[in-house]
Amino acid sequence: MAAASLPELCLERIFKYLSNDLNSQYSCILINRYWCSSLISKLWENPFEILRIKKKNNSNSNLYLINTYLTCLPQDIQNFIGIQEISKPTLFKYPNYLRYISTQSIKNSVVKWAKLKNIKETPKFKTYLFNKENNEVPIEAVDSITRILIEYFFMNSTYIKGIDQYLGRYLNVYQIPNAETKLSQIQNFKCGTEPFSGIVSYISKISKDIRQLEIRLKVKENFNNIDDNNNNNNNNNNNNNNLEGKFTTPLKDIINLIKFQRNLKQILIQYNPLFYSRNEILDLWNNLMIHKENLIEIVFSKINFGYKFPLELLSKFYNLKKLSFIDCEIENVYPLDFILPIFEEFDHNDNSQLIDDIQSFRKLGILFIRTSNIKMDKIEILLQQASSSLHSLELFNLDTLTDLEDFTPYFSNITKLTVGINMRWKIVTSIVMLANNLKEIHIYDGRNNESNDLYIHMKPMTADNFLCEIGKVMGEKVQTFRFTLDWYFNPNSLNTFLKRCNINRSNRLKILDFRNFKYFSNEHLDKVIEYCDGSLNYFYCDEHHSFTKENLLRAKRSIRNVIIEKQEY
Repeated sequence: MAAASLPELCLERIFKYLSNDLNSQYSCILINRYWCSSLISKLWENPFEILRIKKKNNSNSNLYLINTYLTCLPQDIQNFIGIQEISKPTLFKYPNYLRYISTQSIKNSVVKWAKLKNIKETPKFKTYLFNKENNEVPIEAVDSITRILIEYFFMNSTYIKGIDQYLGRYLNVYQIPNAETKLSQIQNFKCGTEPFSGIVSYISKISKDIRQLEIRLKVKENFNNIDDNNNNNNNNNNNNNNLEGKFTTPLKDIINLIKFQRNLKQILIQYNPLFYSRNEILDLWNNLMIHKENLIEIVFSKINFGYKFPLELLSKFYNLKKLSFIDCEIENVYPLDFILPIFEEFDHNDNSQLIDDIQSFRKLGILFIRTSNIKMDKIEILLQQASSSLHSLELFNLDTLTDLEDFTPYFSNITKLTVGINMRWKIVTSIVMLANNLKEIHIYDGRNNESNDLYIHMKPMTADNFLCEIGKVMGEKVQTFRFTLDWYFNPNSLNTFLKRCNINRSNRLKILDFRNFKYFSNEHLDKVIEYCDGSLNYFYCDEHHSFTKENLLRAKRSIRNVIIEKQEY
């Protein structure tokens, strides 16, 4: 069968395979009209999320996206918001394809669009809508356009898969025809404690097939509304005392939302135990236990496990495949265990048979830890149980993981390692040395950079020793190496790394990525060409002033795909 007429299911599988390669996805729709019409809906089902996760500056993309959607609006709505001229109608009805209505992502895109919008470019607006001093779109127009787009998306999308609770801030869903039908089909819902028109309670009654749920409860004493512009700094203390009663979604609505789902697969849960009683937390978790057979992914965010947290319940989710800890605390707490507290003296080493019979974490494939203070001995049983199934390890901020070096043997079966390096980079080489099945390594700057000012003034780091050592211990199965950080290394160190990687190896590197390293020069490129000639499928780096046309041509002849990205200043 010719590729030009592959069945739509085959095209979807190709597109899914290319899910992390947006450029290749766009190339697919250029093959012919059939491919384009079959795949265009996939590209436009969640474009705001694509822009949100882009690492590079995406302001121009926001400009194009919002301009496109404004052009899709009916004539009467265009007149209402002041559009007086468009270049030409769009080829497709793009709003029909939108599947995820993330109100904050939409508003952020409109804000970025407003800052770049040129009043002389189409779609043209009536000039009175712009500030005369700077020709910028005023904030009032931004809010109006955001509201109009969200309402139009909701009305025209043929199938809505995901929303957030802030939809109730922009729409009165009770007055929209077919709103209940649309919302009853959602599979992705994000909610918190801010009650916009009681939408959490409404969703809990009509939506029974949510697969992915995000619950972000109160974590700070000072409640901040979603839109800082709506904060009233003149509230007196008496008004502040009533904030929780006035603005907080009852926890029972969220508990009911959890309780009534039929096929919950993924959940993110975030709360501060200080704001909830132990009974409330237990009630929340008892209802979550209804889904212990179905849940395959749990993300914990901003939770202190040492305070009113039923840690032992975690071991009941036997089918868990991915577990994440983000900004969590696991320190002053009994170690994760499967034994009741009355058996605190139970010795796991002397009862290995009992441990072997326990199924907890035996299916865990991905462990993700970011900016969390964890004493690794507290979760040793988790690591031990998952040691055979764990294939992907993602560690952010090594400094907050106490005694990590003592537990590296549990990572011997991983095939993918994503880690931020700092002064403790030797731990990374220890993991790589033990992981004989490792196929992909992604290294980035793991130093704490919570403050942008602090990050700017951080002492520059060098990666010469790290590259030489990692090249020495890398196994033969590693085919992807991504080093996306700005630690300087000289061409000789790169020479040593590549020589150790590609000499006397049956499987040579296929993907090499040095983006974000702004000093990748013509000399560095020479080393890549020398040692990777004919073997690399993809090579990525940032543009450098020293690159010569001759060397770039050599690189493109010897490497199948060379991607040189322009640096943003």
